[in-house]
Amino acid sequence: MAILKAPTFYIDHVLGNDAARATLTNAVASNPTGTTTRITYAGHGLITGACVTLSSFTSWLNGVFIITKISNDAFDLDDTNWQSTADPIGNVVPHGGSSWNDSWASPSGATAARLTVSANVLPVIKIRKTPDPIYIDDLLWTIGDNTYINLPAGETIDVCMCETVWTANPTGDTTVTLTPVATDAKQGSNCIRFLTDSSAQLDKLQAHFTIDSINLSAYQQLSFWLKGGSLNVYGIFKIALCSDTSGTIIVDEFILPSMGAQWFPVTLSRVGGGNLGNNINSIAIYTTGINANSKYFFLDNIIASKENRISLNTIISMSNEPQTSKDNFIAQSIENNVLRLGSFLSLKPNINIPVATYLVTGTYTTYIRNSGIDSVLTTAGTADWQGGYDIATDTQNGQTIFYGNGANNVITINKANTKMNWIGVAFANYGFSLAADDITIQNIGIITGSQGRGFYFTKNNCSIDKIYSASNQSGDINGINNKINIIYNQNDGYYYINATNMLINYMERAGSMSIAGAYNRIIKIDNLIAFNSGYGRFLNAINCSIEYLGSAISNAGFTFQSSYNCKVFCGGEWLATGSNPGLINCAALSFDCYIANYIRPIGQLGTISVTDATDSYFSLFNKDGVEHNNYIFAYDAVANYQTDIKHGLDPGAWRVEIEGLRNPIRSYPFRMKLAEIGFIKDIPVVFKVWLKKTPHISVFPETVLIIPANIAVGNNTELSLLSADNEEWQQLSLSFTPIVDGITDVFFTMNKRGIAYVGSILTYQAI
Repeated sequence: MAILKAPTFYIDHVLGNDAARATLTNAVASNPTGTTTRITYAGHGLITGACVTLSSFTSWLNGVFIITKISNDAFDLDDTNWQSTADPIGNVVPHGGSSWNDSWASPSGATAARLTVSANVLPVIKIRKTPDPIYIDDLLWTIGDNTYINLPAGETIDVCMCETVWTANPTGDTTVTLTPVATDAKQGSNCIRFLTDSSAQLDKLQAHFTIDSINLSAYQQLSFWLKGGSLNVYGIFKIALCSDTSGTIIVDEFILPSMGAQWFPVTLSRVGGGNLGNNINSIAIYTTGINANSKYFFLDNIIASKENRISLNTIISMSNEPQTSKDNFIAQSIENNVLRLGSFLSLKPNINIPVATYLVTGTYTTYIRNSGIDSVLTTAGTADWQGGYDIATDTQNGQTIFYGNGANNVITINKANTKMNWIGVAFANYGFSLAADDITIQNIGIITGSQGRGFYFTKNNCSIDKIYSASNQSGDINGINNKINIIYNQNDGYYYINATNMLINYMERAGSMSIAGAYNRIIKIDNLIAFNSGYGRFLNAINCSIEYLGSAISNAGFTFQSSYNCKVFCGGEWLATGSNPGLINCAALSFDCYIANYIRPIGQLGTISVTDATDSYFSLFNKDGVEHNNYIFAYDAVANYQTDIKHGLDPGAWRVEIEGLRNPIRSYPFRMKLAEIGFIKDIPVVFKVWLKKTPHISVFPETVLIIPANIAVGNNTELSLLSADNEEWQQLSLSFTPIVDGITDVFFTMNKRGIAYVGSILTYQAI
């Protein structure tokens, strides 16, 4: 029998249960009336809408069904027509997840067997939301290369910043190494590396560090950065806070989780719960009762924090909007009660990573989110995953945020035709992996992470409608015919697009960007923020475009490399930073590429390189930082409107000079479009332009006025006129009699080294 309506399943990470539901054995099938199929089992415990699998009945009854509850002892099978049966007795296995009271605890409960109900319907999975943002205080945000926030007094307290090497226990098995920032660290100048030998003793003090006596009785948690190395099993080690100075008298202990080989923040409550000790004089590392042979890990930035307050795991924001908040950030470090904002690039604190630079220093109403689901989501079956549900009202008014606990891919969508909405990722190595065709995502709430990709397209025909606050992550887009509609506030990340026919409609704010592949389009970017040798570039790209680029902040500028017919249309100023301010570079034989309307702010200097820019075009405003000093770089030449040399009473003239290292030949001349002429048929058209030339080493450039072949003009080949070789102003003139109404272009071309001046233009049609 075919299931005709989609079942709804429920996941509650707080109260749910992933365990198999009890089998209803020896259930009885009957036909009370008409075509109804009824199953009787005393105290079955099912509700209407529950999904069940029947077995051991006659064959037509075995399979997956959705039920309607009739009583506590009976239920009917939906979309089922009764047939005669030889064996009406069998077993019923509830899939579970049929309501908030029967919910699964995690995505692991949504197994392929439980989700596979019918090829005709797409199951809906409702997921409990993580807590909404809560107000913390009005805090001072200092914006700059090291953006930081002054926390409320007593919010956190430093325990150990890991700047000095710990003492290894003489009877332990651990080598303790001080690792300088040039190698690895998250805060200050160093971190600590712990390594056990090949026969580590169990339940043994391994190392300790003596600290000035501190009272932690107002705090309930220990928060720190952990890099797993080979810490791939939960509970191999524990951290202890001790009352003595040698790490032997344990007051509070915390079990280390398993962790991948990247830095991730960890915030732990003490074993047994409650407040921490009031007289702590050392911190120590112990082995537990689990094999710890040849294991190593790193620690940094150890602080004490309060439950449900600010820690290294906090998402910090200036908005309490639970779904569409666009300004969400993570911590790089917390020291002396100051939280420094971080980014996925912030692996080493001596690198200044500007974060939230679109803001200004000031006091902001500040909110935090602490709770996420320490789990990954891998789509075992095709379904419509709907996050952000309030379990009390069954309304979708928030979002569900997965922390992933160091997993490479926190959200892996590997089933075609999957849908998803209001699911976010925080503190992830990789966030969303779209690893199947025809995936549809409506809203991604938050993507914040310590490193890696925020989202990763590898297949085809996938789409994301809106991404909110894609802070501190990068996007990696491959495949064919993929689409993102809107990305809000992508801050300090990188985009790598190597796709075919990729479309992004709008990006509020983007980090560095590299575009390869073919026919990829970005309709609008309001701001491009590319620090630390960041850039925008087309690399091995064909027919790709950014159709509007607003204001930009760039170190390494924009580069065209080995690309064809790629375009950028600028709509605002490009602020110069670093050693190559405002750099535009076209190299490695890029054909038919152009940047239009580039604006350099007054006073900003920098270099422009257009070598090997065959048939490529760049127009700039305020080149060299001089107002109204506008340039066109095109086809290995530069055209600059100036007023020093001009014809007669003309206000000015375009000065054209071959600047490239190569001397353009007739096959690839400099080409400048002078006009588009509209006309009516059968009446002669005249086009005239004033021209002056200056030779290069006694050789005049070859300049030609051209009207391309055009059936409306009445010519099957181009009309052209070669200028005379002298340094006087001369007027070139072309005329034609069109045979139909139409429009034609008029071009000026130039090859060989030298200078030409293009003055006023006159065109008319005697009517």
